[in-house]
Amino acid sequence: MPIVITIPNTIREKLGDEGAEALTEILNKIEESSKEDTIELAEQRFEKHLGRLDTKIEKVRTNLDAKIEKVRVDLDAKIKKVKADLSIEIEKVKADLSVKIERVKADIIKWMFIFWVGQVGVLIGILFAFFK
Repeated sequence: MPIVITIPNTIREKLGDEGAEALTEILNKIEESSKEDTIELAEQRFEKHLGRLDTKIEKVRTNLDAKIEKVRVDLDAKIKKVKADLSIEIEKVKADLSVKIERVKADIIKWMFIFWVGQVGVLIGILFAFFK
């Protein structure tokens, strides 16, 4: 959007209408050239900052990847420790259950023996009473 330049009358009188128009065209060309230079400079600065931003993003990504890997390694170690502790605890429970099951079996066998001895005793008593 070109800027409208008004040439003062004193300059217009000295230059004439054609000279004033030529001066206006020159000033418009200078303004247009200045805009193009400004845009080009802005693009260069933008690309420069974009390059720095890419570098910073890459550094952050690298740091983040390193931190994530460290957390993963720490978690793996903790999981292995918990797994080992859990395995030990399971083995303790299994051993305790085995001992308790053996005790119950022994108690059952003892009571079965007492029951059968009592049954045989009663049967022998009945037989003696019957044959006498």
